[in-house]
Amino acid sequence: MSTGPSWLSRLFGGGAGGAGRFRRRGFFSGGVRRGNRSKIDLGGRRYQEGVDADLVPGPRLAPVRSWAYQLQGISAETVAKCDADVVVIDSSSDGSVAGMFKAEDIARMKARPGGGSKKIICYMSIGEAEEQRFYWDSSWVRNRAPSPKAPSWLADLNGEGWEGNFKVKFWDPAWQAIIIDRPDSFLNQIVRVGFDGVYLDIIDAYDFWMDSDRGRARRPTADAEMVAFVRRIASHARDTLKKRDFAVVPQNGEPLLKYPEYRAAISAIGKEDILYRMTGKANRTPQLAANDKDEVAKIISDVRLAVADRIPVLAVEYLRDRDTDAKKIPDALRTLRSYGLVPHFGKRLLGELSPVETPVPSGPALA
Repeated sequence: MSTGPSWLSRLFGGGAGGAGRFRRRGFFSGGVRRGNRSKIDLGGRRYQEGVDADLVPGPRLAPVRSWAYQLQGISAETVAKCDADVVVIDSSSDGSVAGMFKAEDIARMKARPGGGSKKIICYMSIGEAEEQRFYWDSSWVRNRAPSPKAPSWLADLNGEGWEGNFKVKFWDPAWQAIIIDRPDSFLNQIVRVGFDGVYLDIIDAYDFWMDSDRGRARRPTADAEMVAFVRRIASHARDTLKKRDFAVVPQNGEPLLKYPEYRAAISAIGKEDILYRMTGKANRTPQLAANDKDEVAKIISDVRLAVADRIPVLAVEYLRDRDTDAKKIPDALRTLRSYGLVPHFGKRLLGELSPVETPVPSGPALA
């Protein structure tokens, strides 16, 4: 992928460094816009896009110029040696309940090799359930499908090769209790051991449930309900648990950025596969294909709302599974950085801590 193609430049008003044209805002600026008045219903309250001028943003993940990402086979010692500003890891070293990190592990991982500290953010899937998690009951599934004993919120097996992951009706209060409300909720455990925030996966589950392919199970309000869910997570951590600086970082689902109340709740956004997408199944080493220019343009158009509001965009491209793909990294790095994004390049299964890209001393500032 060449650097700064003209069709992207037109979106940002320039080539390298084009993101600099956006109005600079202070750390707690809301970036509220007055314009298209789309309405969204969030838990009985109605908001209008662009007209809620008193929205106060939560804490931003700033400054951040480098990040790393690992979800399997995690070594606290290796993470401690990582010199990134932000590291996203699983709550467990090996995915098991027994392997869940303790407070002393998190404290050790936060230290940076040259002094100072980094942010350690915990992965948490809120749009799918995972068989290895503390809340799982093996009686819920039979022959890779929900059994009669399954809770009402459990749906079908993930169809993209992520074995042991099941779609959930994320708006169901019983599922949200597992994530937020129970004394042993996932979020409470994450906060208790000292993680600096959560990295929320399967945000784009709302799109799955709004698709016409769902038939009678289609949920037209799923986008609003996902926004409300993320805001509940942020409120519980910051207000109920009094962790005022707790970071909330959704992954994907970038069309939701059009809602200012969503942008106000989040601290950064992660975005996979901006330039290259997976073809095939994840449980086999997948092939990659370049996204077409219209798809990339749509993604950039969405995430520019985050960049303009000084919300860091943590971009990850999975270009380290094959040597032929790794050759694409230099061009991808320049392209992503030219639009104010913070790039990382890893392997699709995230089974190791990939090299951290050297931060640039100048350029689009996210701090």
